[in-house]
Amino acid sequence: MMDSPSGSRVPYSFIWSKNMAKMIRSTRNVQKKRALVNQRLYFEMNLYAQFRDYFYPQFALKLPANPDLKQKADIQLGYLNTFLDGETYVAGEHLTIADISLLASITTMDVAGMDLDRHPNVIRWYEHCKKIVPGYDENLEGALAYMKFYN
Repeated sequence: MMDSPSGSRVPYSFIWSKNMAKMIRSTRNVQKKRALVNQRLYFEMNLYAQFRDYFYPQFALKLPANPDLKQKADIQLGYLNTFLDGETYVAGEHLTIADISLLASITTMDVAGMDLDRHPNVIRWYEHCKKIVPGYDENLEGALAYMKFYN
C-alpha cells in the first residue's frame, strides 16, 4: 500500500495496472534497443576477428597479404555500411557502447591502412564519432603507437 496525495491508501497493484500498458511498451522498446546494441557488439567482435586474420600475419609474421582474408574483412565492412545506411549511429539514433567499441576497431583498421573508401556510410559515421566520442584522441594515440611497433 502507498499513500496517495489525498491521504488515502492506494494498492501498488492499482498503480502498476494503471501504467502497465505504458510500462510494457517502454520495456519492449528498451529490450529491442538493448538487443540491437548487443547484436552490434557481437558483430564488432567478428569484424575485428576478420581484420585481425588479414592484418596480423602481415605485420607480426611479415607474410604477404592474403587477398581472400582481405575480402572477408571488406565484406564485414560492407555489413557495417549497410547498418549505417540512413542512421547516425550503429544501433539507432543515440550514441551507444556499440559505437564506441566499433570506433576503436575502425580506428585500428584505418591506422593499419585498411581501405574504407568503398563504404561511405562507415566513413561518415567514423568522421562524426571521431569528433564526439570522449577519449577518441587517446585511443588514436594508442593505435598509432601500436602501428609503430609493427613498422
